[in-house]
Amino acid sequence: MHLTRYTDADGARYYITPEGLHVPSVTTILRPPGSHTSEAMDAGARRGSRLHTCLEHYAAGRPVSPSLDSADYWERLEPWLRASVVGWIAQEMTVWCDRYAGTLDAVCRVRGHGRVLTDWKTSCKPVRRKGALTKWGPQLGAYARCYDGDLDAIAVVVIYATDPPDVWVYSLDEIEAVTCERFDAALRRWYGEL
Repeated sequence: MHLTRYTDADGARYYITPEGLHVPSVTTILRPPGSHTSEAMDAGARRGSRLHTCLEHYAAGRPVSPSLDSADYWERLEPWLRASVVGWIAQEMTVWCDRYAGTLDAVCRVRGHGRVLTDWKTSCKPVRRKGALTKWGPQLGAYARCYDGDLDAIAVVVIYATDPPDVWVYSLDEIEAVTCERFDAALRRWYGEL
């Protein structure tokens, strides 16, 4: 189910739950107060969105036609997908609870890891395992808490234009530890509970 999503004048994103609650997005909660995106970040987000469209087509068995700015990324990612992803459970799925919501990229069956909540990230420079956990773990942990299916692991797949992707797979306990530390504090701050 997709929820209605909107952005306020300050750039904060919200979802409207089936119960009629207006809850902030996970990424809005994690964004530092007063932060703004740069032109380079916006260009990267557009490229990432186009790559996500390629992934949705791929998962559905439809032809993939990457745009010029995402073709090199797709060429590096597609061999990993063929070798590692053995089934798709969900794509671009909205998840929510009574205090926040978000849209996870995918839940797929990954060879050797089972059911994996997977987040696709494009990057121009290398991202190491600990850096990916610190940067994106709280976001993925928040999604995992709202996901109502079974999960065996969580992965960040960092896709590059010139090299094969880095695939960082984390146990649910690793993700929950950083989620408790960073997301829970941001959530309390958002709701004025600190």
